[in-house]
Amino acid sequence: MIDDPVSVAITASELVILAAAMGAIAGGLWILPPGNSAAAQQDVLQLRHRLGKLLGACLIALTFTSFAGLLLRTASMSELPVWSAFPALGTVLFKTHYGQLWLWRAAALLALWIFWALQKRNPPSRRMAAGEYIALVIIIFTLSGSGHPGDDGLLSLSNLANTLHIIGAFLWGGGIIAMMVIILPALLRSRTAARELIALTSLRLSTLAGIALAMVLVPGIYNAWLLVGSWQGLWGNPYGQLLLVKIALAGAMAGLGALNRYVYVPAIQRHAGLAEPRSLLPLPRFMHTHDEAGSPKHFLKSLRVEAALLIGVLIFAAALSQQTPAAHADHEMAEHTSPASE
Repeated sequence: MIDDPVSVAITASELVILAAAMGAIAGGLWILPPGNSAAAQQDVLQLRHRLGKLLGACLIALTFTSFAGLLLRTASMSELPVWSAFPALGTVLFKTHYGQLWLWRAAALLALWIFWALQKRNPPSRRMAAGEYIALVIIIFTLSGSGHPGDDGLLSLSNLANTLHIIGAFLWGGGIIAMMVIILPALLRSRTAARELIALTSLRLSTLAGIALAMVLVPGIYNAWLLVGSWQGLWGNPYGQLLLVKIALAGAMAGLGALNRYVYVPAIQRHAGLAEPRSLLPLPRFMHTHDEAGSPKHFLKSLRVEAALLIGVLIFAAALSQQTPAAHADHEMAEHTSPASE
């Protein structure tokens, strides 16, 4: 089912790195609140610096995967072994659609490096973080444009919808990574961190995840309809089968997100003495957890499971990028079997 496992592995690694980079940026922009006390402000400042280190590690890895992806695509396009494809790099970069997108992406990656360096030398700034976010969105746009959704043009509805879908997925998954790896463990270990800071970051992550889920669902359904084409395409084509597994894993993530939103986050708010967040479908009282003191640790465990599911989703997304969409396969088959082709 997977013809090129090396390309799938490189692409999956890149997607995980991009999600983590988005989480590092979103953590500073939206998840971390302004500290209300001197101790809280100090904790927030330290967390911003740690998120900056996470982004720096992501940039190093992303630089490597970008060049590795370019080399693999060049080898594929030139039908040469990887170690013999170096002379063809110039042709691919300057004379192909993929090469032009890669150059845009390289420019955006360079801008991201510059914003990160400026953030590292100066106090964390929301303007710099916004610049990092815009640069990352451009990278995502070129990533989408070089895949199946970009076949009809960079500004096609399909590519724009897929870009929004990927941004939502990275905001959702990246927020989970930032909270699980950096924010919540540090706050649980901190001697000065107030319960209120844990409660605020948990609620902000949950709200961001809800918005991101909507960004994933709406354009995702639209593009699935375009690329699959029929119910038969979901079952009788490798693309559709991989998509079904991806949807199942994303559904499990959404289920855990609902558990967090309706059980653990309200418990964290109550433990901090804050009002519970309003919900469209509030749970009955008997379904609430009574272990309010342990709710942050339960929340962290849930985030770890969500992160594992996220990696699975991104692996299958990478595999899908190497497959011919079901609708395209059906169209090609129809052309081959039509009277005009006989």
